[in-house]
Amino acid sequence: MPRRSCAVICWRRRYKQTDLSGVYGEFKRVNQVKLTITKSACRAGIHRPGQAFIVGDICPPICHELWQCIYPSVYALLNGASLEVGEGRASCFEVRCPDQGRVLIRGEVIGCEDQVKGTSGQDGPSFK
Repeated sequence: MPRRSCAVICWRRRYKQTDLSGVYGEFKRVNQVKLTITKSACRAGIHRPGQAFIVGDICPPICHELWQCIYPSVYALLNGASLEVGEGRASCFEVRCPDQGRVLIRGEVIGCEDQVKGTSGQDGPSFK
């Protein structure tokens, strides 16, 4: 098997390959995930309510511990998965900060027409 160039490897990180016949097949853009801080009592003052970040391929400027908690869900949504929520599935999530739940962050897929909704008609989980 011939070695692949660095450009092809970078393309594979940013795009899903829809045609598996070859390395230079047709590529489809991976989803983007919008992260929104909905509640914040951050001790470090890093997060404020209403802050939003669009995640494509790299980590946004958020707290490292919070990123470690949400990364598996973000990665799944970036690659087209839906997450289990109760008895249904959703293309969004809400996670509390590991530091006593001081920050609440919501992640949702943007730029995708086929978002999966939960069985109860809600867009996803709701923490009150």
